[in-house]
Amino acid sequence: MAHSRFKGTVWLRKAGGGRRGSTGRADGRVDVIPQASYTRRRMAEMERVVVEKTLNAPIDRVFAVLTDHENYKRFRDVADSELVKHGHPDKNGVGAVRRIHGVSLRAVLDEEIPVFEPPTRFEYRVVRSRPFPLEHRLGLVELTALGDQTRVRWESVFRIKVPLLGSLLGKQAAKTATKSFRRVLEDAERLAQSVVAEHMPAA
Repeated sequence: MAHSRFKGTVWLRKAGGGRRGSTGRADGRVDVIPQASYTRRRMAEMERVVVEKTLNAPIDRVFAVLTDHENYKRFRDVADSELVKHGHPDKNGVGAVRRIHGVSLRAVLDEEIPVFEPPTRFEYRVVRSRPFPLEHRLGLVELTALGDQTRVRWESVFRIKVPLLGSLLGKQAAKTATKSFRRVLEDAERLAQSVVAEHMPAA
């Protein structure tokens, strides 16, 4: 269905021609539902994935590894990765677009970086996905320094826009994403530790 919004309400319009209200009326009249109600309903259809893990590596190194977009292929759950568009002023920062070829998810995702705040926070949004269309409301990675360790919180909110099967596919994708995020953080810890070891003075 196509949607046109006006002053806090949602007008539901039948795709391809005549109007039909949200109750399925076929008399040509338009039903109006509150914007807040529509938003709550759409949010209820979303899957939410949250993974938290404490890594035994300093925050600056962990942030550097997690924002090295073109090298996500180093993670076990990523088959390939590339930096499609450079950000500014940091090439991995605001405006950057990375392309991730997933292993477990079996998807190709183009993700744009709208927020980049070293070394504590960055956000990403899926702007293109294959093979299924995806509505991605939030991709957020927050880092907190705990001495020489780093607490990472990774959250993603999305839905798969496929008629009838979208809900089922979304739940399966959420389970897979949870496992994938954990594996990425495990690999990020190892990579960050190896960089620290390389810069340690010889005994």
